[in-house]
Amino acid sequence: QVVMGNSESSTGSLSDHIEHARRTGVCALQSRSLPELPDKLEILKPNLRTLNVSQNKITRLPTWIGGFTVLRTLDVSGNRLTTLPEEVSQLKKLDTLNISNNSISHFPDAFVNLKSLKTVNISQNKLTEFPLFLCQLTHVDFVDVSDNKITYIPNGIDVISAVEVNLNRNQVSVIPESLSSCRRLKVLRLEENCINLMGVPPSILQNSSISLLCLEGNPLQLRELQELPEYEKYMDRFTASKKKAI
Repeated sequence: QVVMGNSESSTGSLSDHIEHARRTGVCALQSRSLPELPDKLEILKPNLRTLNVSQNKITRLPTWIGGFTVLRTLDVSGNRLTTLPEEVSQLKKLDTLNISNNSISHFPDAFVNLKSLKTVNISQNKLTEFPLFLCQLTHVDFVDVSDNKITYIPNGIDVISAVEVNLNRNQVSVIPESLSSCRRLKVLRLEENCINLMGVPPSILQNSSISLLCLEGNPLQLRELQELPEYEKYMDRFTASKKKAI
């Protein structure tokens, strides 16, 4: 029998999904119009590694979510969250967090304890400031805060460990010179912001590790950048990274 349309995650009873999750460590409950995380999921605390409750109608996460001691992937994207409970910071093994497409504007200070995080997607929320807890995560590789309302990049970002930071479609007008000292940062995406030529420090081109700087859709012309004496150094890194990728 072939079932067309709905994926397995949006069919079957909750009990079936919990039984499957007990066996596999993976619970997929996306696109089920859930208004909250079902209490029955608590039974999975000892062995759940992946929880996907994306594309629901969840307005808050319960405090008991902190009890998933081996959880590695949490996807709550496409819900109606305005905040996250501090207890999320107890997920010591969490390495992938997707909270995109919600209405979150700030994070608890305790999120600096999410030391295992490698991939963080906070795009399409209501952030007006860059979340500084991200700068204290020593294993983070990829950060996506695109499609928010962030107006500036704080100086504290100079210690961020990420290899790629996506700030597309925000309201940033200046790239801080301190970003030049981020030795791991290779890709910086700032498309469709408010950056003019004065907002690009020469050191970003001359001395940084950035080999892909995306500035399309800003009030500056590529030709203006190319005429800067430091641009050649940036192009050397850009070309070398392309060769390495081949």
